[in-house]
Amino acid sequence: MDNGYCIYFGEKAYYITSHMNEKLYALTTWGGTILVNQPNAGAIISTIHDIDKTDAEAAIILTNKLDYYWNLFCDQFTPIIAAGGVVENENGEWLFIYRRGKWDLPKGKQDDGEDLPTCAQREVKEETGVGQLSISGDLGKTWHAYHEKGRFYLKETQWYSMKTAGDNTLKPQVEEDITEIKWLKPDNLNEILENTYPSIKQVLKKCLKKA
Repeated sequence: MDNGYCIYFGEKAYYITSHMNEKLYALTTWGGTILVNQPNAGAIISTIHDIDKTDAEAAIILTNKLDYYWNLFCDQFTPIIAAGGVVENENGEWLFIYRRGKWDLPKGKQDDGEDLPTCAQREVKEETGVGQLSISGDLGKTWHAYHEKGRFYLKETQWYSMKTAGDNTLKPQVEEDITEIKWLKPDNLNEILENTYPSIKQVLKKCLKKA
């Protein structure tokens, strides 16, 4: 987001920002939104707990020390770096995968010594079988927090718009729980938007603006 960060805890959004926009003001009208104006270090830890463990639906940290509180937030997690993308074929269709009951975009963790564009292209190929890929744009980053094996992780995903040329045989990576892959026109995404993650909606919204 502009002027800050948006981190997803499942469907819940946690904002660290220096500016309140119309969307954030609207959130403050909900009883389930935590708003902390000019926080201290303890507020970061307590709001992470509240967004993760209580019925709070959103959190907003409003601060003029954006980098300080972002770094403090990140210190509470084990970091994971990943990359993925919105792939467009020669027919103007976009590539989607179906995994664990949700529509998603192909993405995955960065290997040691690998740059992010290479990671994004490798993950698309591994998860879908689609190759002959080229990076056509930068779609920014998303963040989401999750628990795994008793640890709390913060995954930072760098997204790219990509192009693919030629015929591609779609091959879902079943060991990554991918059960379906499909191409869809960007003006026909209702099925995706009704059953996907907030971070994916954020990426698609940005990509649609550039289309």
